[in-house]
Amino acid sequence: MAVEKATFGEGIAPEAMATRAQMRSRIELFAREKFPEGFLLAEHEGVIVGYMIMFPTALTPEECASWDMATDCGNLAGTFDMTAQNMFMVSFAVVYSAPDNTSALLALTSQVIRLDRLRKYGYTQDCCMFCSRMPGFAKAHKKTRISAEKYWRLEDPQGAPRDAALYQYHRMTAEKPFKIMLDGYQPDVLSGGHGVLFALRNPVLNICTLATLIANK
Repeated sequence: MAVEKATFGEGIAPEAMATRAQMRSRIELFAREKFPEGFLLAEHEGVIVGYMIMFPTALTPEECASWDMATDCGNLAGTFDMTAQNMFMVSFAVVYSAPDNTSALLALTSQVIRLDRLRKYGYTQDCCMFCSRMPGFAKAHKKTRISAEKYWRLEDPQGAPRDAALYQYHRMTAEKPFKIMLDGYQPDVLSGGHGVLFALRNPVLNICTLATLIANK
Protein backbone atom coordinates (compact mmCIF):
# COMPACT_ATOMS: atom_id res chain seq x y z
CA MET A 1 0.00 0.00 0.00
CA ALA A 2 2.82 2.38 0.90
CA VAL A 3 4.55 1.51 -2.38
CA GLU A 4 1.40 2.40 -4.35
CA LYS A 5 1.08 5.75 -2.57
CA ALA A 6 4.73 6.58 -3.19
CA THR A 7 4.47 5.56 -6.86
CA PHE A 8 1.24 7.26 -7.91
CA GLY A 9 1.04 10.13 -5.44
CA GLU A 10 -2.02 12.36 -5.68
CA GLY A 11 -3.02 11.20 -9.15
CA ILE A 12 -4.90 8.18 -7.80
CA ALA A 13 -7.83 8.33 -5.39
CA PRO A 14 -7.40 6.42 -2.10
CA GLU A 15 -10.05 3.84 -3.03
CA ALA A 16 -7.76 2.58 -5.79
CA MET A 17 -5.19 1.42 -3.26
CA ALA A 18 -5.51 -2.19 -2.12
CA THR A 19 -6.40 -2.53 1.54
CA ARG A 20 -4.45 -4.76 3.90
CA ALA A 21 -7.38 -7.17 3.87
CA GLN A 22 -7.32 -7.32 0.06
CA MET A 23 -3.59 -7.91 -0.01
CA ARG A 24 -3.94 -10.70 2.54
CA SER A 25 -6.80 -12.22 0.54
CA ARG A 26 -4.73 -12.15 -2.66
CA ILE A 27 -1.78 -13.84 -0.96
CA GLU A 28 -4.06 -16.51 0.49
CA LEU A 29 -5.69 -17.09 -2.93
CA PHE A 30 -2.32 -17.54 -4.60
CA ALA A 31 -1.24 -19.92 -1.83
CA ARG A 32 -4.39 -22.06 -2.20
CA GLU A 33 -3.99 -22.20 -5.97
CA LYS A 34 -0.24 -22.84 -5.70
CA PHE A 35 0.58 -19.73 -7.73
CA PRO A 36 3.16 -17.90 -5.57
CA GLU A 37 4.87 -16.53 -8.67
CA GLY A 38 1.89 -14.24 -9.15
CA PHE A 39 3.16 -11.95 -6.39
CA LEU A 40 6.59 -10.54 -7.26
CA LEU A 41 8.51 -8.33 -4.85
CA ALA A 42 11.55 -6.10 -5.33
CA GLU A 43 13.59 -5.56 -2.18
CA HIS A 44 16.55 -3.25 -1.58
CA GLU A 45 18.49 -3.08 1.67
CA GLY A 46 15.72 -4.83 3.55
CA VAL A 47 12.95 -2.57 2.25
CA ILE A 48 10.27 -3.42 -0.33
CA VAL A 49 10.69 -0.94 -3.18
CA GLY A 50 8.34 -2.44 -5.74
CA TYR A 51 5.97 -5.24 -6.58
CA MET A 52 3.89 -6.74 -9.35
CA ILE A 53 0.74 -8.80 -8.94
CA MET A 54 -0.63 -10.88 -11.81
CA PHE A 55 -2.98 -13.82 -12.22
CA PRO A 56 -4.24 -16.27 -14.88
CA THR A 57 -7.65 -15.54 -16.34
CA ALA A 58 -9.97 -16.66 -19.12
CA LEU A 59 -10.85 -13.03 -19.80
CA THR A 60 -10.03 -11.81 -23.31
CA PRO A 61 -8.97 -8.29 -24.34
CA GLU A 62 -12.25 -7.84 -26.18
CA GLU A 63 -14.22 -8.65 -23.02
CA CYS A 64 -12.17 -6.43 -20.73
CA ALA A 65 -14.17 -3.24 -20.13
CA SER A 66 -12.63 -1.97 -16.90
CA TRP A 67 -10.04 -2.71 -14.24
CA ASP A 68 -12.83 -3.53 -11.78
CA MET A 69 -14.38 -6.02 -14.17
CA ALA A 70 -11.05 -7.70 -14.94
CA THR A 71 -9.99 -8.03 -11.32
CA ASP A 72 -13.31 -8.63 -9.56
CA CYS A 73 -12.96 -5.16 -8.01
CA GLY A 74 -9.44 -6.00 -6.92
CA ASN A 75 -10.46 -9.19 -5.12
CA LEU A 76 -9.36 -11.50 -8.00
CA ALA A 77 -11.35 -14.57 -6.89
CA GLY A 78 -14.15 -14.05 -9.42
CA THR A 79 -11.86 -13.91 -12.47
CA PHE A 80 -8.93 -16.08 -11.33
CA ASP A 81 -8.60 -19.30 -13.37
CA MET A 82 -5.47 -21.33 -12.72
CA THR A 83 -5.54 -23.20 -16.04
CA ALA A 84 -6.56 -20.26 -18.26
CA GLN A 85 -4.03 -19.22 -20.87
CA ASN A 86 -4.26 -15.43 -20.47
CA MET A 87 -2.73 -13.28 -17.73
CA PHE A 88 -3.83 -10.01 -16.17
CA MET A 89 -1.48 -7.71 -14.28
CA VAL A 90 -3.39 -6.28 -11.34
CA SER A 91 -0.84 -3.88 -9.95
CA PHE A 92 2.67 -2.71 -10.82
CA ALA A 93 4.31 -0.18 -8.52
CA VAL A 94 7.91 0.88 -7.93
CA VAL A 95 9.04 3.76 -5.72
CA TYR A 96 11.18 6.47 -7.28
CA SER A 97 14.08 5.73 -4.93
CA ALA A 98 14.35 2.12 -6.13
CA PRO A 99 17.58 1.06 -7.87
CA ASP A 100 17.83 1.49 -11.63
CA ASN A 101 16.10 -1.21 -13.68
CA THR A 102 13.82 -2.32 -10.82
CA SER A 103 10.73 -1.81 -13.00
CA ALA A 104 12.29 -3.55 -15.98
CA LEU A 105 13.48 -6.49 -13.87
CA LEU A 106 10.04 -7.02 -12.36
CA ALA A 107 8.46 -6.83 -15.81
CA LEU A 108 11.06 -9.20 -17.27
CA THR A 109 10.46 -11.74 -14.51
CA SER A 110 6.73 -11.61 -15.14
CA GLN A 111 7.19 -12.33 -18.83
CA VAL A 112 9.51 -15.26 -18.16
CA ILE A 113 6.84 -16.69 -15.84
CA ARG A 114 4.26 -16.09 -18.56
CA LEU A 115 6.34 -17.96 -21.15
CA ASP A 116 6.92 -20.83 -18.71
CA ARG A 117 3.14 -21.16 -18.23
CA LEU A 118 2.65 -21.38 -21.98
CA ARG A 119 5.07 -24.29 -22.14
CA LYS A 120 3.69 -25.94 -18.99
CA TYR A 121 0.11 -26.03 -20.25
CA GLY A 122 0.94 -26.52 -23.92
CA TYR A 123 -0.68 -23.31 -25.14
CA THR A 124 0.47 -22.01 -28.50
CA GLN A 125 -0.48 -18.41 -27.77
CA ASP A 126 -1.70 -16.20 -24.97
CA CYS A 127 -2.41 -12.61 -24.07
CA CYS A 128 -0.96 -10.69 -21.13
CA MET A 129 -3.17 -7.72 -20.25
CA PHE A 130 -2.87 -4.72 -18.01
CA CYS A 131 -4.67 -1.44 -17.52
CA SER A 132 -2.45 1.59 -18.02
CA ARG A 133 -3.00 5.13 -16.87
CA MET A 134 -2.82 8.04 -19.32
CA PRO A 135 -2.03 10.78 -16.77
CA GLY A 136 -1.49 13.49 -19.34
CA PHE A 137 -5.11 13.38 -20.48
CA ALA A 138 -6.79 15.61 -17.88
CA LYS A 139 -4.36 18.45 -18.54
CA ALA A 140 -4.58 18.06 -22.33
CA HIS A 141 -8.39 17.92 -22.23
CA LYS A 142 -8.56 21.07 -20.12
CA LYS A 143 -6.29 22.89 -22.55
CA THR A 144 -7.59 21.68 -25.94
CA ARG A 145 -10.85 19.80 -25.16
CA ILE A 146 -9.42 16.73 -26.85
CA SER A 147 -11.52 13.62 -26.26
CA ALA A 148 -10.20 10.53 -24.50
CA GLU A 149 -10.84 8.51 -27.67
CA LYS A 150 -8.50 10.76 -29.64
CA TYR A 151 -5.93 11.35 -26.89
CA TRP A 152 -4.91 7.73 -26.34
CA ARG A 153 -4.19 7.33 -30.06
CA LEU A 154 -1.79 10.30 -30.28
CA GLU A 155 1.65 9.25 -31.51
CA ASP A 156 5.02 10.90 -31.97
CA PRO A 157 6.82 10.95 -35.36
CA GLN A 158 8.32 7.53 -34.57
CA GLY A 159 4.90 5.99 -34.05
CA ALA A 160 5.14 5.71 -30.26
CA PRO A 161 2.36 6.89 -27.91
CA ARG A 162 2.68 10.52 -26.82
CA ASP A 163 1.31 10.08 -23.31
CA ALA A 164 4.23 9.53 -20.94
CA ALA A 165 2.81 6.42 -19.25
CA LEU A 166 1.69 4.80 -22.51
CA TYR A 167 5.08 5.59 -24.03
CA GLN A 168 6.90 3.96 -21.13
CA TYR A 169 4.96 0.71 -21.45
CA HIS A 170 5.41 0.74 -25.22
CA ARG A 171 9.14 1.19 -24.69
CA MET A 172 9.24 -1.74 -22.26
CA THR A 173 7.19 -4.13 -24.40
CA ALA A 174 7.58 -2.98 -28.04
CA GLU A 175 3.79 -3.30 -28.33
CA LYS A 176 1.17 -0.57 -28.67
CA PRO A 177 -1.92 -0.13 -26.49
CA PHE A 178 -4.90 -2.23 -27.56
CA LYS A 179 -7.93 -0.10 -26.68
CA ILE A 180 -9.29 2.58 -24.41
CA MET A 181 -11.61 1.61 -21.57
CA LEU A 182 -13.89 4.62 -21.15
CA ASP A 183 -14.71 5.14 -17.48
CA GLY A 184 -12.71 1.97 -16.94
CA TYR A 185 -10.48 3.24 -14.15
CA GLN A 186 -12.56 5.70 -12.18
CA PRO A 187 -10.10 6.42 -9.32
CA ASP A 188 -7.50 7.85 -11.72
CA VAL A 189 -8.19 11.58 -11.68
CA LEU A 190 -5.33 12.56 -14.00
CA SER A 191 -6.57 10.06 -16.61
CA GLY A 192 -10.11 11.39 -16.42
CA GLY A 193 -11.32 8.09 -14.98
CA HIS A 194 -10.36 6.23 -18.15
CA GLY A 195 -7.97 3.33 -18.58
CA VAL A 196 -5.99 2.07 -21.57
CA LEU A 197 -5.65 -1.66 -22.08
CA PHE A 198 -2.42 -3.23 -23.26
CA ALA A 199 -2.79 -6.77 -24.61
CA LEU A 200 0.67 -8.27 -25.07
CA ARG A 201 0.70 -11.15 -27.54
CA ASN A 202 4.41 -11.84 -28.07
CA PRO A 203 6.24 -12.92 -24.89
CA VAL A 204 9.52 -13.53 -26.69
CA LEU A 205 9.47 -9.99 -28.13
CA ASN A 206 8.57 -8.59 -24.71
CA ILE A 207 11.40 -10.49 -23.00
CA CYS A 208 13.98 -9.47 -25.61
CA THR A 209 12.89 -5.82 -25.43
CA LEU A 210 13.15 -5.73 -21.64
CA ALA A 211 16.49 -7.55 -21.64
CA THR A 212 17.87 -5.02 -24.13
CA LEU A 213 16.66 -2.11 -21.99
CA ILE A 214 18.37 -3.56 -18.93
CA ALA A 215 21.60 -4.31 -20.79
CA ASN A 216 21.79 -0.79 -22.23
CA LYS A 217 21.02 1.03 -18.97
